[in-house]
Amino acid sequence: MNVAFMLVVFFLCNSGVEGKEADYRGLKSRKVQVVLKSGREITGYLMGQDSLRVWLRTQDGLKIEISRRNIESIAEVKSRKYGFDDPNYSRLLFSPTGWPLGKGHGYFSDTYVFFPSVAYGLTDNISLLGGFSVFPGVSFRDQIYFLAPRIGTRLKKGAISAGFLWVSAGKKHRYGIVYGVGSVGEGDRSLTFGIGFGYASKESGYEISDPIFLAGGNLRLSSHISLLTENWLITGHPFDLKSEPYSLALRFFGRRLSADLGIIFNYSILEKGFPIPWLSFAYHFGRIQSPF
Repeated sequence: MNVAFMLVVFFLCNSGVEGKEADYRGLKSRKVQVVLKSGREITGYLMGQDSLRVWLRTQDGLKIEISRRNIESIAEVKSRKYGFDDPNYSRLLFSPTGWPLGKGHGYFSDTYVFFPSVAYGLTDNISLLGGFSVFPGVSFRDQIYFLAPRIGTRLKKGAISAGFLWVSAGKKHRYGIVYGVGSVGEGDRSLTFGIGFGYASKESGYEISDPIFLAGGNLRLSSHISLLTENWLITGHPFDLKSEPYSLALRFFGRRLSADLGIIFNYSILEKGFPIPWLSFAYHFGRIQSPF
């Protein structure tokens, strides 16, 4: 039913007639980024427009004519330290940030090799992620399946999102978490906080966990590297900082590819040996438009 609801919202948000052509006269002679409906991005200086076309001058001095019917968006390029943002802005490691995927922005990701998934922005506020495990020697029906719809909105200096993760492991086992997260900051540095409630299927119904709290963030170290942290406070048991899970990771990224390499640990694990490694990567496709 949740998938059907998401599809209905998708078609409703994409129905209707086109409005009048956008007027970009306020951006004339300014440096802009043109995002085409194919996902291609072109940067240059806006030289002029009419009802059918716009003209750009590239940094190499070339004049380009672009048909309006092929344009998804045009935005001014503001002076920044780095030329592009982390394409994986919607996620920390396991958890989402407050920033939702933009419309037409999708990615394929894989964690620990055995957990591939695909996510896609149906609108600027609604996205859907789904995937399944690929354990060798395990039949297709006995693999782990997961689905994660999400809704969010961008604020002046941050964003908030809410959603749930649904996990199916075998015929009788259903797990997941319902959550809300909020992020403050910008692409190069931000903080994310959240709260969630886990649930598990039982013969008598569903069992709901005590609150689970999230605190994390990112700090950009260079053009292609960021430092990430994601930390959890799991309530419902005697509080002990030594048993709570923490993480640190480096994210290596370009305009469409990203890879996270890090560790998950708590003090008890470190006392006994090595921390748990974290490895994931993502390829982003479609219309990638930074929210920052």
